Parts: sequence; C-alpha cells; structure tokens
Amino acid sequence: MDKKDRVMMIFLQECREIIETLENKILILEDNPEDRSMIDDIFRGIHTLKGNANSFGFTRLGNFVHYFEDYLDIFRKNDKPLNEHEADLLIRGFDIVKEIFEIEENETPDNPEQYDSVLNEIKSFLNIEPEVAPVELDLEDVVSSSHFENKDITNKNEELIAFEDDVIQKIKDDNLKIYHIIMKFDDDLYVRGYNHQLFFKLFSDLGEIAYSYVKISKDIPSIEVFDTEKSFVEEISTYLLTTSDLEDVEDVFEFIAEENEVEIALLDLNTIEEAKNDCEANFEKILEEESQKQIINEVIANEQSKNESKTKAESTVKSNDSTSTSSQAPAASIRVESSKLDELFDSIGELVIAQSFINQSEKIRSINDNEINQYMEMLGKSTKIIQNKVMSLRMIPIRDTFLKMKRVARDVSKKTGKDINLVISGEETEIDKTMVDKLSEPLIHLLRNSIDHGIEDSEKRIANGKDPKGTVHLSASHKGSNFVIEIKDDGAGINKEIILAKAIEKGIAFSDEEYTDEEIVNFIFAAGFSTAASLTDISGRGVGLDAVKSSIEELRGKVNVETKEGEGSVFKIILPLTLAIIDGLTVKVEDDTFIIPTLSVIESFRPKNEDIQKIRNKGEFINFRGDILPIIRVNKLLELSDENVPFEESTLICIEHDRGKYVLQVEELLGRQQVVIKSLGKMMKSLKEISGAAILGSGNIALILNTEGIRDWLDSGDKNHE
Repeated sequence: MDKKDRVMMIFLQECREIIETLENKILILEDNPEDRSMIDDIFRGIHTLKGNANSFGFTRLGNFVHYFEDYLDIFRKNDKPLNEHEADLLIRGFDIVKEIFEIEENETPDNPEQYDSVLNEIKSFLNIEPEVAPVELDLEDVVSSSHFENKDITNKNEELIAFEDDVIQKIKDDNLKIYHIIMKFDDDLYVRGYNHQLFFKLFSDLGEIAYSYVKISKDIPSIEVFDTEKSFVEEISTYLLTTSDLEDVEDVFEFIAEENEVEIALLDLNTIEEAKNDCEANFEKILEEESQKQIINEVIANEQSKNESKTKAESTVKSNDSTSTSSQAPAASIRVESSKLDELFDSIGELVIAQSFINQSEKIRSINDNEINQYMEMLGKSTKIIQNKVMSLRMIPIRDTFLKMKRVARDVSKKTGKDINLVISGEETEIDKTMVDKLSEPLIHLLRNSIDHGIEDSEKRIANGKDPKGTVHLSASHKGSNFVIEIKDDGAGINKEIILAKAIEKGIAFSDEEYTDEEIVNFIFAAGFSTAASLTDISGRGVGLDAVKSSIEELRGKVNVETKEGEGSVFKIILPLTLAIIDGLTVKVEDDTFIIPTLSVIESFRPKNEDIQKIRNKGEFINFRGDILPIIRVNKLLELSDENVPFEESTLICIEHDRGKYVLQVEELLGRQQVVIKSLGKMMKSLKEISGAAILGSGNIALILNTEGIRDWLDSGDKNHE
C-alpha cells in the first residue's frame, strides 16, 4: 500500500467515524432541541467532514455539506430551538450526507434519489436562489481574461506593497482576516493525487484570494523529456481574505501537507499599511532591507509587544515547529488493525496456557525454593494483568449499536403513525467487538417487529386503558456466563390463535396435533412466516425473525420469547461466551475433567442426606437455603455412565440462571483457574450442553459446560436421570 492509499484509508475511516458519531448526536438533538452544545458538536463534525471531503476530491459530498453546514450555522447562532419540520430536514439532510459518502467511496456516478429535493429545501431555507447553469468558456477565453505578471520578486515585501487601496478598504469594511500562506510542495505532489488548483478551490470556499505568487523552477526540461507526473512549481505565496479562524485554514492541509511544506501566518492590516507607507517614503531603502520573511517577523514582533492577546494569532504556524509539537497534548488514541488485535489475543491465550503448564509442572513444584516461588507468583500476577488488559482491548460498550436503534425506532414510528418511546438501558455493558458488528441487523428486525406488530394504534391503546404512547425497552446485561439483550414492549402481545392458524395455513403446523404455548410462539421464527395482511417496507416479507434466529445461532446464541396477550412481549437474545479467556471451576466427573464458568456459580457445597428429596416423574431435588432446586447428575446428562453416585460422596454446585437456579452434581471440585475457550467447530455445534473446550495446565483437554444449554435441557422435561 503506497502513501496515497494509506492516507485515503485513514480519511475514509475518519469520515465513517464522524458520520456514525453525528447520527447519534442528531437523534439526541431531536429529543432535546434546546441543547446548544449538541448543535455545536454537530456543526464541528460537519465542518471537519466538509474539509476532508474537499481535500480528497469528493466534490459532490463537499458541495452538499457546504450548504448543510450553513443550515446548521443558523441554529448555532440563533437561540431558538429547532421545530419539528427543521429537525426533520436536518435528519433527511444527514441521510443524504451518509448516502453520498457511500456513493463517493464506491465511485458511483448517480446522486442519491432525494439529493436534489433535499438540497433545494435547504437552499430555500437559506434564501438561496436556484443555480443558473454556468456559461461555458473555452481555454483561450479564460486565459485572455486573466491577468498574469512574470516578475522576479527578489524582495517579498513587494507582495505587501501590491495590496491596492480598494482591497485594504474591503478588509476594513468587512472586518476580514488576512492569512499569508506559503506552500512549498515536494515534486511528487501529482503522484500523491493532488494538484495546486485544489488548494485555490478550497481557499475560495473559505473566502477571497487577494493575491497569489508562484515560483516556477528554472530547470524545466524540454517537452521531449518532460515528466508530467513531476511538479515544477517550487513555491506558492497566497494572501487569503476571510472571516474564518486559523484552525479552519489549517484544516485545508489536514490530509495533504507533509512536514515543511506549508507555513501559515495571520497578518495585521497595520503590517501592510506600514509597508506601503515606508515604500512611498523611501522605496529604495526598503529594497535593501532584509527578506520579506524577516520583515514580517519584525513587524509581528512589534505588534506582539503592543498587544499580547494577538501573540498566537500572529505567530507563523509551521508543520515542523518543534516547540508547537512539544506543547500539544498527546494523542488520545491510535488506530490498530483488528487482525493485529486478534493475533495478540491468541498469543495471550497461549501465554496463559504456558503459565498454567509451569504452575502445574511437577519439576517446578519439587523445587523447594522461596525465591523461585516468589518469581512464580510474580509471573502469575503479571500474566493476569496482561491478560485483562488485552481482553479489554476487544471489549467495547454496546452503546453505539443501541443508539443506532433510536433512528430505527424513529423511522418506523413515522411510517406506522405510532407514537413510540424507546427506553435504552445497559448501553455501557461491554461485549466483544466481533460480536457487536453482527448484532445490528438482528436488533433492527426485532425492534421493527415490536413496533409494527407489538405496539397497538393510539386509539386501541386508549380503548384498552393504556398510555397512547407505546414504550419499547431495549436493555443489555451480563447474566451468569451470558450476554443478554432484551427488547420489551407494552403492546398487545402475541395472539397464539392467530399464530397457530397461520402456521397451519402455511403447512408449518398440523390441525390434528396439539402444541404447547412455547411451541406455538416459536412458529414465528419459521422461514417465510408472517401475519402481515399486506407487504410494506417494514413487514410482510417473511424474512425478519427467521433472519434473526439464523444470525444469533451463528453466534452460538438463542432467542427466547415471553409474551402475555394484552400486556406485551419480551424478545431475549442470549449469547454464550466464545473465544474468550474466562475464570472457571475445574471439576471431575467419572475420569473426565470439565469446566464451569465461575460467573454462573453461586456456591459449591457438600449436601446432607436429609436435604435430598425425590419426586416421582420429576427427578431429584435439594433444599438449598429454603429453595427447592432440581439436581442434575452430570454423568447422566452427558451419558458418561448410569451410576448413581451417592450425594454425600460428591460435590454439588449451585448455578444461577434467570429462569431459576439449579444444582449440578460432580464427583470432585479440583480448583479454579483461567482458561482459553476454544471453539469445538461445526461438527459439535449440536451439543447445547457444551460451549467449548480448553487446554489445561497439565496439557489435558477439558470441556466447558454451557449453563444455558443445561437449563434448556432441564426445562425440556427430558429428565431421565432418576
């Protein structure tokens, strides 16, 4: 990847991050239109996006964002909050920004469908007349109408002297700032994908170019050997008149300028007037003085002594200024390819395994030396710290994904005409980034389903004694060894009679068979199933919940549905831990070793015979702290043997679960250690009671029990363990 491609990749990534951040902030602004800080944040993001787009030739994006920025600027300077129509135009305008960025990135020639209509709405709001088609001029007309001077300016103070009186008067009348920009680009400028005209275009967007001076190399070869990819422009000196701040001017060169290629100075009008006056008094003397740079520095120094507040503004900004660099705050973050994090993650996993090997090595244990034991303890602590730090690199809050759902809820609410209140909680709950990327589509389907199918119309809600505004609660949490997302609505619930009738109609169910409520509800996940009366862009396609189930199962997760007719439904996404380093209890069953995630464990204990109860056709139970909990013999669950190991000779482990606690019987509790979860592959995917495997410090392989899958087995009624 060459330098140009690397810079383009950084630019595209930054634009995506800006767009993603702004979308969330715009939705927050819609709910809180009086939040001035949010308007300022959105304006700054759009301004940065405009500068970046223009710098990389994304002209369509730059053109639209230019007007979009002006639209935002009105509200930034006005204390009046956005009304509903203005907020809607803001959101539709930002949709165009997203779409046209994708079009520019993919180099698609067509504009978004609503591009012209939304742009005209914004222009109308800004009182901008429709554009008149420009008059085309041929090259000879353009050249003949332009004014060029071929001068060898040895004293650059002549550039200041060239300022005409009407230009100076315009600066005073419009309170303009004067920036002197010196560009000394390397001769590989064209190879990097840029040209000098680009900078003049970007300067014109900021203000008016008063004068420009170009220094051409004297070593231009003949036409026969002329290299069109090499720039022979040695230096460009430009004077820009604008109301923009220094930061805005610097943004022009954010992705383009190399070190030592650009200098920017804010000039005081007095500097120019003094230069002109001195020239008129003694022009010959001025020509003999120092170079223009020394003169400007001297004048700026005099101005600084008169007014300290202008110090920073009048200092020349250089990209290679070591003083400026050293005073800047350190970068808050760095970009790292996700593949490198994956490699680091795997390496840490191997380190944890190696450290376990050392700890359990008989040769190491046989060395009775306090110093070695101390070093072993230090190694264990350091490994734990490194492991936790590396794991945290991949863990990110679900917040950004949840905030995207606000936009989904808003759009579906408007299309269905339903008043919806989306409540989000647990958005700071962390999950592996690879899993976050795959959760967005399932959540969109479930949220749409809750609003379109679950929430009733306002009239029906009022008639049923409910608040006319429907509520959907989106939450995330860690429960035991699982990451759980819930989408809960206070709608009508699922009508099981309608579901069953539709399932029979589609041949999914049979009229002569009986089904439990759970089985009937699960018909909604069948391929092609839909109860929508008509096809819309929200419902009726029959791919929504089927796609959700497939996506979650690919993550080795599951979707549960709880519903009560007239009160609402809860869709619960349960994701098991995969490819992670966890704390686990190692237990012995028969001659095999298993691991139980400690996040699911409440307590381990030795039972008393009087606490054990047997219920015919129900199984074995134990009275644990006043609760009657079912007992699962792991040896029978995994079909290792049919032996009924006496409870007083075994260890019971109480497992926490949101559907009810239960107890596992194992022969022996071996200890607690950290292990790296390894996937068992597609062949073992059907083993719901097992979530993965791990290599122990002894080198043996242990299977990891899936507490969620065991609970499902318990609830299924297949309890042949008596």
